[in-house]
Amino acid sequence: MKLNYSNCFSITDNNQKANVDQGKMGSQEDYNIITHAHSDHISISTQKTFTTKETSALIGLQTSKQLDYSFLNCAQQDLTDNVKIQALNAGHILGSKMFYFETKDKTLLYTGDFRARDSLLFSGAQPRQADILIMETTFGKKEFNFPDIQETYSHFSENLKKDISNNRLVLIGAYSLGKTQELIKFVNQYLGETPLITKSAFEFSKVYEQFEIDLGKYDLLDHNIDSHNILIVPMNLINKDLIRSLEHQQNRKVSSYLATGWKHYRSGKCIPISDHCDYKDLLEFVKEVNPKQVYTMHGFAEDFSKSITKELGIWSRPLKDLNQVAITSFL
Repeated sequence: MKLNYSNCFSITDNNQKANVDQGKMGSQEDYNIITHAHSDHISISTQKTFTTKETSALIGLQTSKQLDYSFLNCAQQDLTDNVKIQALNAGHILGSKMFYFETKDKTLLYTGDFRARDSLLFSGAQPRQADILIMETTFGKKEFNFPDIQETYSHFSENLKKDISNNRLVLIGAYSLGKTQELIKFVNQYLGETPLITKSAFEFSKVYEQFEIDLGKYDLLDHNIDSHNILIVPMNLINKDLIRSLEHQQNRKVSSYLATGWKHYRSGKCIPISDHCDYKDLLEFVKEVNPKQVYTMHGFAEDFSKSITKELGIWSRPLKDLNQVAITSFL
C-alpha cells in the first residue's frame, strides 16, 4: 500500500488507487471515498464511490447526477486485494465517517472532519489505535478551547429567552447542513420554539428525518417571519444590511448570533457551537490513537503538527508534506 498526497490523500494497492475526499474528479479508474456530504469534501464523478447511505442521500440534494455507489457501514470490507476498510462514527454531521484502513500488518486511521464530544444529535467520535493517523486540525491552536457544550446550550438559551421576552427577532447564522439541524433540536428542546429555516436547510433536515433523526419542529421560510421568533440562515448572509432590513420589515429589534467555533465573525455574537474538535480534544484524540506517525490537514495543520511532537513526542508533519517523507509505503 502506497500513500500519496496531491490535492487529496490517496492510497494505491496493486495499481488500484483510492482517493479520499478528492476536491475534483480523478481518473475514471480511481476509487472515490467520501467522508461526509459537505460540499468541500465531495466531487461529483462517475468513479466508483465509497460512502454511507446517509451521505449519498445528502449528496443527492446537491446534484442531479447518478453516482456509482458502494455503501460502507460498520463492518470491515475489502477495498482492494490487500487493503480492508471500515467506516467509524465521526460525530460531525449525518452520515459522516472516519475510515480505518488495514493491511496484514499495518493500520491507518483517516478522520476527515470529526467531533469527539457528543452533540444533541450524535455521539462523539471514538479513537482507535492505528500506526498512522491522518487528521483534520481546523481548530488546532491552543486559543481554541470550547466550553462544555451543555453549559453553552444553557447560557445561549437564557439569552434567547430574554430576547424573545423583549419582542426581539432572533437571527442565528449556521451552515445549512449539520449546524442548522443541531440548532433546530436545541431550539425545540431548550426553548419550545419552532424555528424558521431556509429551503436548502429544510431539504437537508428532511433527509435527517428519513434516517430517523428526531429534530423537532421547524418551518420553511416563506414570507412568514411575523409568526416566528427565531430565524436560522447561512452565516454568510448575516450582515448589517440584512439586520436593518429585518428590523424595518418586522418593526422589532433583531438579536444576531453565529453558531461557530471561530471567535470573531461579522454582525453577530459568536456562540461556541462547533461540529469540530477544539485543541484539547485533538491532542487527546492523538494520545488515544497512539500512532507512530501523524499527518495533519485543514486549519492550523502546521501549528498542530508541531504541538503533537512537542506535547506528545510523536512524529508528525502536515499532510501536504507527505510526498517528501521517505516512509510513505508499507505492507
